[in-house]
Amino acid sequence: MRRSSLVTLAAALPLAAGQAAVPPALAEGTAAAARGPVIKSIEISPSDPVVGPKDSVAIVVDVVVRGATEVSAELEPGRPDGEPGGAQARPPAAGAPDADEAATGQEAGDAPVPVPVQQVTTAFDRIAPLFAWRSGAVPSWRARGLRTAAADAGWETWRFLPEKRLSRRYPSGPWTVTVTARNARGAETTAQAEFRLRRATELSGVTVARAGGRVRVTGTLLRVDPAGRVAYRPFAGQRVLIRHRPKGARSWRTAGSATTGKDGWFSAKVPREGVQEWRVEYPGDDHHARSVSGTKQL
Repeated sequence: MRRSSLVTLAAALPLAAGQAAVPPALAEGTAAAARGPVIKSIEISPSDPVVGPKDSVAIVVDVVVRGATEVSAELEPGRPDGEPGGAQARPPAAGAPDADEAATGQEAGDAPVPVPVQQVTTAFDRIAPLFAWRSGAVPSWRARGLRTAAADAGWETWRFLPEKRLSRRYPSGPWTVTVTARNARGAETTAQAEFRLRRATELSGVTVARAGGRVRVTGTLLRVDPAGRVAYRPFAGQRVLIRHRPKGARSWRTAGSATTGKDGWFSAKVPREGVQEWRVEYPGDDHHARSVSGTKQL
């Protein structure tokens, strides 16, 4: 299912479930002035993008704004300005591995080549999105928005459709969308929203067998290779959960856990409680997606 994340400024309407407010400190420029543009919300879709060995994802950004004649957006790795760890999370120098590869000694993939963006003509505006590149190997994009819809009280929706898709070669972890709205007088307002780009993981070769009065569960945890030399590599030093439930039950319980070795392999012995359904779960983190093995009965 394709999900979206809605980040709403303090000046917005009451928040619905699942919406996160943008800290007021992130709204800059002249938003406080009555004649300045007001950014109501920034919606990022999908909100939780995951990239596999061969696929990629297109990030679509919808901005609801009032009083603007031009809206632009920039997408880049790192946390929003003013958040803890924001400065440290900015793109690494050219050729440097991202946090994922630094921990394992693997090299980061080559930067994608910029793709020309076709100029789009609409009834509202003529836009020409442009890609910008920072810190050598780490890309970002900037684009002018397409005014797609008008709502009550002067609110308008501006959509950003970058042609550059994110793949496993891009840095995993937090990414920031920075939106700037300007009016005819030159007054501008800036706001930011954040999402996580995660690489896929996979639980392979999971087995469940009797071991005396206990159950032995084994398998291998893999993660997408960002360098692209192979599809997946072993994922070492990660905790996986051994989960079980009676046949026909809906909820799962944790019987134990295991930590993966250098080759991604894990093994755990847990108590046996009659006939059960078993599976292994990797909960994921800021850089890697959650994965769940198939169900086995014993």
